[in-house]
Amino acid sequence: MPSLATIFWLGVKELRSLRSDVVLIALVAYAFTVSIYTQARGTSSEVNNASIAFVDEDQSQLSQHLASCFYPPRFKPPGTLRAGEVDRAMSEGRYMFVVVIPPRFEADLRAGRRTEVQVNIDATAMYQASNGASYIQSILNDEMSRYLVRSDAKFQGPMRLVIRKAFNPNGDTSWFNGIVAIINQITLLTVILTGAALIREREHGTLEHLMVMPLTAFEIAIAKVWANGLVAPLGPRATYGALARYAFDVGDWEKSRWSVFLGASGHPASPFYANQHAAWASCSMTPMRYGWAGIAAGAVATQRLLA
Repeated sequence: MPSLATIFWLGVKELRSLRSDVVLIALVAYAFTVSIYTQARGTSSEVNNASIAFVDEDQSQLSQHLASCFYPPRFKPPGTLRAGEVDRAMSEGRYMFVVVIPPRFEADLRAGRRTEVQVNIDATAMYQASNGASYIQSILNDEMSRYLVRSDAKFQGPMRLVIRKAFNPNGDTSWFNGIVAIINQITLLTVILTGAALIREREHGTLEHLMVMPLTAFEIAIAKVWANGLVAPLGPRATYGALARYAFDVGDWEKSRWSVFLGASGHPASPFYANQHAAWASCSMTPMRYGWAGIAAGAVATQRLLA
C-alpha cells in the first residue's frame, strides 16, 4: 500500500528542488503575468477603429444622419465614396466596410415599402468583419427605428428587456480571454513542471537513488504530480487582486476607509509611495478623512501653491 507520509515528504523534496530552479520560477512568473496579458489583449473579437465609408445615393436627411452615427472607438470617422469607387477602395485596403444607401431610401421607408442597404465587407479581417457586420446592422436598425418613430410610426413592443451584467459590465472580451489564458497556463504548467521534475532528477543523478529505494512507481509519480501541480494554481493568486479598496460610510463620511496597492504618492522617492502596501497585503484599510479638521490634524506636511 502506498504511504501517504512517503508521498508527502517526496512532494516536499520536489518543492524544495523547484525553489532552487531559477529558470522554472521565472517561467511560472512569466506564464501568469506577461503571457496572460498578451493573450488577453493580443486577440480581441471586438470591433475597434474599423474603417468605414458610405455611398449615399439618396442624399436625404435620414441617409446623412445614418453616416454620422458611426464614431470612435468602434469606427473611424466615415468617409464618402461614389458607387464606382467601391471596388478600388476596398481592393486598396482603404476601407473595411462600405455601406451603400440606395436612391429613394427615406421615401420608401416613409411609405412603408421594403428597402435594402448594401454592406460591403473586407472579409480578410475575420473577427472585425463578422462582428462589424452585426454592429452596423444594429446601429442602422436602431437609428432607422428612432427616425421613423419621430414620423408617427409605432415600433413599441410589449416588453422592454433591461440587461444588467454582474461581471464585465462593458462586455470586454479581454476579461474573458484572460480567464481562459489562466486555465490554459495552469494545465500547461502542471504537465511541464512534472516533466521538468523528472529531468531534474536525471541531471542531478538522484533518479537512480529513487529507483533503488523501497518506493513504488506510484509513490514517486504522485509525489511529483501533487507538488508541481500545487505550484501552477498558485499563479492566479498573483494574477488577481484588487489594486484599490474603498469602503464609504454615507451616514458618517469620517468613518470611510481605503487602501491602495502601494501608497498615496506617485513619486518613488516619497515616503508615502508604498506606505499602504502592508495594509493592502493584509486586507486591512486606513481611515479616509473628509472633514478639514481631520485632514489638518493628520497632515505631516503642507504645500502652499502661489499663483
